[in-house]
Amino acid sequence: MNEASLKGLPPRRPGESAALPDGPRWYGMGCQWRCGLLLLVVLAADGCARDIPQVEPETATRSAVILIPGYYGTRLIRIADGKLLWLSAGQAFGGGEPLTLPLADLGLEGSRLRPDGILRRISVLPGLYDIEAYDTILNTFHEAGLTAVALDYDWRGDLMVPVARLHDAITGLQRAGIERIALVAHSMGGLIASYYLRYGVQDPDSAVETWAGAARVTATVLAGVPFGGSMTTFRNMTYGRPIGFNKTLLNFEAVSSFPASYYILPYADSDRLLAEDGTERRGLIGDSRNWSRYRWGLLREKGARAPGIADRRWAYIDTWLKRARRFHDLLQAPSIGGQPTTAPLLSVAGRGQATLASGYFDEGQTGPASIRFNEDALPSSVRERGASVSQDGDGTVTAASSAVPAAFLERFAVTRRIYEAEHSALVSDREIRRDIREFVATALTSEHACTGTPRRPAALGQGAEPITARH
Repeated sequence: MNEASLKGLPPRRPGESAALPDGPRWYGMGCQWRCGLLLLVVLAADGCARDIPQVEPETATRSAVILIPGYYGTRLIRIADGKLLWLSAGQAFGGGEPLTLPLADLGLEGSRLRPDGILRRISVLPGLYDIEAYDTILNTFHEAGLTAVALDYDWRGDLMVPVARLHDAITGLQRAGIERIALVAHSMGGLIASYYLRYGVQDPDSAVETWAGAARVTATVLAGVPFGGSMTTFRNMTYGRPIGFNKTLLNFEAVSSFPASYYILPYADSDRLLAEDGTERRGLIGDSRNWSRYRWGLLREKGARAPGIADRRWAYIDTWLKRARRFHDLLQAPSIGGQPTTAPLLSVAGRGQATLASGYFDEGQTGPASIRFNEDALPSSVRERGASVSQDGDGTVTAASSAVPAAFLERFAVTRRIYEAEHSALVSDREIRRDIREFVATALTSEHACTGTPRRPAALGQGAEPITARH
């Protein structure tokens, strides 16, 4: 069985992945746009030959892989006219409107958008030069004879929307006769997958551990997941996130209007800022009172402090900070019991990249002046203490933040791979893709047909060594 035979899924051309109908579908590049262009070009030419693990045809007809991309991961089009607002190569040179959510009661204007498939590739020079985003990882599974389904969703919204979308995708596949399902989740997509595995579609306000989602899934891959959040998100909510030369699409107000942004803010031990004396101030970002006091995010501009607007914006910030904290508390909570399973889970993380992990906090200032993220901006008093705003990681998620919560280590048979690679390479580098494909193919079939001796991931606790991904 291929995608064309799945109920509710449109037929596809050879080499094309299935797209879930009418629903949320991508991921987010961890480096700046200009760096990403160069990186993806290099990745496309990299890698060595190795035989592809093939899944037996009989098993392939009963198996499927669901790819769950992360922040930035879906094309977004304007509902009114179908115009693509995220993302085209031309937008890197300017133009376009901010992706701000239209929230009239907060004084925020924006177009109503909807997802329009995962970001597969971007045509830089039509007919001559394309950049692949998620195309490569999807094709990796097709080469192994597997059905690959891409989960699209509006990456700006509440993460519980794609959690429900994931459940619908899984139940739909099962009704179509699919017996074995593997999840491959990247970045924020890994938060979506992890929550679903442990709590199903329960709302965070009342959720209790059931592992209901895990009962429906054969294997899981979590790549570059910000379990501890990412300081990069707080920086982007303070200064905006340029896309090449374009500072409009993701200006600070747009990023701060996204509920998803609050889910990937620094959490718990990752919520730390450096004070003038070089000591750490913890928990400032997670406290909504500080967003009002220091005019962060939606409260930055003078107009945001107009009567009524300021109160409603603060309430919005407070709501999403609390909901995100509850979401992460549930992921990090000790397991309430139950028998461990042999279900395989592969954790993929990157290292070797300077990754933003803190910022210099000046409590005498407000707005952007209160937080600086450049090493050069640190006062000498801070530098003399050896303090730094960076830690080791993949350039977006620190190594500490990517650690899999203890409850998942207890529940699943966990394999861990650490690569010398940046965030986007964790699903685009050729060798890493091969390892992911091999893990999935092994999990979905008892017969692993492969010529030669491919590398096997070392099991957690069995001396797993970092591996350098060439790119």
